[in-house]
Amino acid sequence: MKFDDLTIKKLLKPLLLFLAGVIGGTALFVLDLQDSELPKGYFLERPRMGQGNREEELEVHWEHGREKISVSVEERKLSREEIREYLEQTAAGLDTWILGENPDAEHIKTPLKLPREMDGLPLSIEWSIPSESPVHSDGSLEQQELPQEGVVTKLTAKLQWEEEVLLRTFYLRVYPPDITEKEQFFQALWRAVEQKGQDSGYKEQQELPRKAGDIQLSWKRPVNKRGISILLLGAAGAVFQVLAGRREAEKKEEKKRAQMEMDYPEIVSKLKLYMEAGLTCRAAWVKIAGDYQEKRKNGQARLRYAYEEMVKTGYEMQSGVGEMRAYERFSDRCQAPCYKKLTGLLIQNVRKGTRGLGAMLETEMWQAFEERKSLARRQGEEAGTRLLLPMVGMLGVVMVIVIAPALMSMQM
Repeated sequence: MKFDDLTIKKLLKPLLLFLAGVIGGTALFVLDLQDSELPKGYFLERPRMGQGNREEELEVHWEHGREKISVSVEERKLSREEIREYLEQTAAGLDTWILGENPDAEHIKTPLKLPREMDGLPLSIEWSIPSESPVHSDGSLEQQELPQEGVVTKLTAKLQWEEEVLLRTFYLRVYPPDITEKEQFFQALWRAVEQKGQDSGYKEQQELPRKAGDIQLSWKRPVNKRGISILLLGAAGAVFQVLAGRREAEKKEEKKRAQMEMDYPEIVSKLKLYMEAGLTCRAAWVKIAGDYQEKRKNGQARLRYAYEEMVKTGYEMQSGVGEMRAYERFSDRCQAPCYKKLTGLLIQNVRKGTRGLGAMLETEMWQAFEERKSLARRQGEEAGTRLLLPMVGMLGVVMVIVIAPALMSMQM
């Protein structure tokens, strides 16, 4: 059989993988076979001291077959000589171990490390410390009353492993703690306060020291900050009131502007109607303002800001203010763009006559009605949005009412 080059290339990679598997598997099998053999056929290496016992899975062979069993291999035990040697090494290591963060045994200022046992080993350590020693059994230090030159103290360690016992003695010089200048001052201060308190114990008033060491003292009670708190609260309340008043004024102005925009189509419609009936612009204006005043007097109408401004404008024109000037002042007071547009049309009417004014007012009227519809639609959407939060709250209450009994019954 002949193989072309393409066939050889296709078979080359699978063949190489197969050979690699054969070589690797054979090598691992040989290694595992060697590991399965015990030294001299009957010996197992024990774990070293401190490593603990080990479970070994083995196969036992006999004339009727073989069986897998688990054998517990205990850690190696030390001879008395080895234990003695280990105790000596441990005792030698305690010289530096117990120092902790201290540089040496002659300069002890921070707590010591006094171990009681060694991890994983049956070794116990007992510490014998004189009662007058500044060293406590847990290694902490009592340094407050120590002299500056320090105090030499003795520690005795009793190391015991089974029957073997070793004693080791350590001599340490313990110094008072390093304290800052501020701490020194307060120590002197409290000593002076205690001394003055004892000296004036039979008097009606307790005297305070005038000096702590070489430092002069003066005493006062802490100033009560209630006045400052009230002052800050008052200032905060005033600022809040100003902001609230400003916000209230803004809301009132927005409400006023919205009402004036809602009334705008009606005012334009009335102006158009009266002017088509033959009244002049000024007469139509005064007529609309007078009708509003009459309805207000009879209780048939509520306060309408746009009509109130028209009444003011009517009074101005009756008192001698020019018609165009009165319209301009009306526009300035209203501030709404629609009223500025209306006064522009009226001023144009005064200057150029009434030709074409009716058509312009009609166009403006229909545009105003469309804008009024849009404004009403926006106000409805805003009202719906404001109602959303209470509705969510009500939904939460309903869910609690429905779910709470079910949860209580499940707990029972």
